[in-house]
Amino acid sequence: MDVIIKHLLGLAFNHGIGVVETRSLTSHTPSFAVPKKKTIILNMNWYNERELPLVLAHEIAHIFKDTETATTTSTTHIKCEGAADAYAISLLVQYYYEYILESEITLLNIENFMTMFAVPSCERWKVVKVFEDRFK
Repeated sequence: MDVIIKHLLGLAFNHGIGVVETRSLTSHTPSFAVPKKKTIILNMNWYNERELPLVLAHEIAHIFKDTETATTTSTTHIKCEGAADAYAISLLVQYYYEYILESEITLLNIENFMTMFAVPSCERWKVVKVFEDRFK
């Protein structure tokens, strides 16, 4: 997972996004983005380390889309989170395809992808859509 984290950190850096990696937060404190400052606070203590690439890609998506991390359950915030999830999945699928599958095309399937990046099963439909769009 370190390789994908480094890849995503490079992507952020190349777009002028600052990422503060911290271990001072609790294991259940979510990472967050501050688009106006082009900054991400990434909780490196997150309880499921395998989710960190998805979390980082999600926060990068908030910066790219200029949407704040949701702090309420309003419809607008829920839509912003859904859009950030979908964009994050597309970033990870791009990485998955370009860097992992060059030599292992047999790994190209949704289940392997979801397991590798700890994508929650409720997000499967987004992964399916991104795969369909990417591999038509």
